[in-house]
Formats: sequence, C-alpha cells, structure tokens
Amino acid sequence: MRDEIATHNPDAIVYDPKELDAAILGVSHCGKVVYSYTKLVELFKDVNDWTDEESVDWVQYNVVGGYLGEFNPIVVYDLLHD
Repeated sequence: MRDEIATHNPDAIVYDPKELDAAILGVSHCGKVVYSYTKLVELFKDVNDWTDEESVDWVQYNVVGGYLGEFNPIVVYDLLHD
C-alpha cells in the first residue's frame, strides 16, 4: 500500500507503525493520505493495549491535533448509516 501511495505523492506522510495502514481509506486529490478516525482509534487501542479512552485521547491530541507538514494526513470521521 505504501508503494501505491508513493506513486500518487512520493512526499505523502504515512503514519507508523505499519499496522496503522489498515486505517487508510485512500489518497486525496492533493496527495494526502486519508485515514479513518474510527479505525485509527481501534488500531492504537489494539497495538498499545489501551482502553477506549486512552486511545481516543491519543488520537485526538497526537494525530488529529498534530501537524507534520504540507502533506499532513487527513483524518475523517466515519459516518454511521442505519
């Protein structure tokens, strides 16, 4: 997946560890990697053996609230459908 992202934008920022690739939804028209918020929370929880609250706090502060440069990833909130 990371190789495919690099074909769209070699400067795209992809989060580590690689387990977080499971939260990738795609690449935006401007070359930013797009992540699912819900999946990031689940994956950080699983990878670090955190509670829901710890994982949400981490993702909110360090991922959603972080800025890594021009190609900072986009995190989208999943819409739940009935």
